[in-house]
Amino acid sequence: MLYIVKKTLKILHEKKAIGILQVKNNQKKLKELCEIVDRNGKVKNKTIITEKGHGRLDIREVKTYSLPIMADEDWKKYAKSLIVVNRTRKIWKSKTEQWVKSKERSFYISMKEFTAKESLDYIRGHWGIENSNHYVKDVIMKEDSSRIRVKPYIMAILRSLALNILRYFSTQNIKGQLYINSLSSNALIQSLLTLDFS
Repeated sequence: MLYIVKKTLKILHEKKAIGILQVKNNQKKLKELCEIVDRNGKVKNKTIITEKGHGRLDIREVKTYSLPIMADEDWKKYAKSLIVVNRTRKIWKSKTEQWVKSKERSFYISMKEFTAKESLDYIRGHWGIENSNHYVKDVIMKEDSSRIRVKPYIMAILRSLALNILRYFSTQNIKGQLYINSLSSNALIQSLLTLDFS
């Protein structure tokens, strides 16, 4: 898994792009290295953001470290910063009249040193895309449970096309509209005929 992350960083570097990559749970060795840096490293920048609303309290503590994660030259060349996000969430349960607390910690490798606030803005911007696009495809269109093994990218393209068409028509309820279209192909065809490709 270290090799895969390093390879991704190298490709981004060659394309003159800057990336922030999340360290996944299945990347055990890399995650352990991040935990060591978080325990022993010197924090370069830190911020705490608190958000309240709808019976929920979210506290995000973001820390950045400028230490290289590994001593090897590739890491020094591509990985400039480690970002650690600690999320504490409290949800008010009206039945028990108590706050239910949960904690989560995430690690991110950045190709550029950002402030803690900038890092959080970029990470949250990514989750906005995740929630509006990938979540719809994974949960509503059931992409993750697809059993298609021969050229699965064709179905991925068709799902993206369907989602883009629904967004073109400013559809608010994607699931509901997919159900309506499945019941009436005439309504779907009429909608497609109104598309303006100019």
